[in-house]
Amino acid sequence: MNVKTPPRLHVMLARESDKAIIIRRGPSKYTAVIGWDRGTNNFYIGQWVKGKIFHHRCDISPDGKHWIYFALHKKYGQAYTAVAKVPYLRAIDFYTKVDAWNGGGIFLKNDTYWLNEGSCSEHVLKKKGNFIVEKSTELNKAVDGEDAGIYFYKLRRNGWEEKNTEILDKHNCKVYFHKKINQKVILCKIFYAGLDRPIGKGCYYESHEVIDLGNNIKWEFLDWEWADFDGKRFIWAEYGKIVQGNIGEKGIENRKELFDTNSLTYEEIKAPYE
Repeated sequence: MNVKTPPRLHVMLARESDKAIIIRRGPSKYTAVIGWDRGTNNFYIGQWVKGKIFHHRCDISPDGKHWIYFALHKKYGQAYTAVAKVPYLRAIDFYTKVDAWNGGGIFLKNDTYWLNEGSCSEHVLKKKGNFIVEKSTELNKAVDGEDAGIYFYKLRRNGWEEKNTEILDKHNCKVYFHKKINQKVILCKIFYAGLDRPIGKGCYYESHEVIDLGNNIKWEFLDWEWADFDGKRFIWAEYGKIVQGNIGEKGIENRKELFDTNSLTYEEIKAPYE
C-alpha cells in the first residue's frame, strides 16, 4: 500500500518583526514559498518553483522584508542563489552556480548579506540590486559547503545553544540544540544527518522534545519537523500543517491548527515587482 507523504515544511522567523517565511516542499518536483504574519496569523502564498530550495542555506532579513535562498531548478539543471522580497522568488540579486556546494547566505543587516562561497565553484553574478555583500572571514571559517554550517550558525544566532553530538555510526549522527523557554522549560531540537532516514525525510531532518525541568518530565515530538518558541506560544510544523500550543501539566495543551498546506497545488504566480 502506498502511503502519501505530506508536504515537508521549514520556517524562518524574522528577528525584528512578526514576519516569517515557510518553505513547502512536495510533491518532490515542486516547492512553494508562503508568507506568514505571526501577529495576525494570516498566510500568503508567494510563488512556486519546479525544483528544490535548500532551506537550511536560506535566511530572512531581520525586518522580514527580504530573504536569500539557494535553489536547484529541475527543468534547466541550474543551481542559483537569489535575494527576493518575502514571500516571492523573483530575484533582486541573482547568482548562478555549476554545482550544489555552498550557495545561499546569511543576512547580517536588513540591507547586507553574506554570500556563502567556498572552495568549489564560485557564484557568477547575473543581476545586482542595492544590497551590500559582505566578505566575512569569520563566517567563512564558521560554515561549510553543506547545510549544517549555515543552519547551525543561524540556530546559535537565534538563541539556540548547541549541546552535544551523538555519533551513531560512520554515516549517521544527531546534534542536540536547546532553547531555554523559562526557568523550568527547555525546547530541544534534534538535527539528524546521515544516510539512514525515515520514508519522506531527506538526509537532514529534525525532531523535537519539550523538557519540564521542574517536574523532570520529557515529551517527545518525533513528527515536529520544525519548531520554535514565539513569544508565549510554541509553534511547529507537522504533517504539512503549522500549529501552535502551550505547555501544561500534560505536555502541549491548547493546540490550534493555524494553516494546512496539504491542499495546495502548483500554480503560476507573478511577483508584484520587477
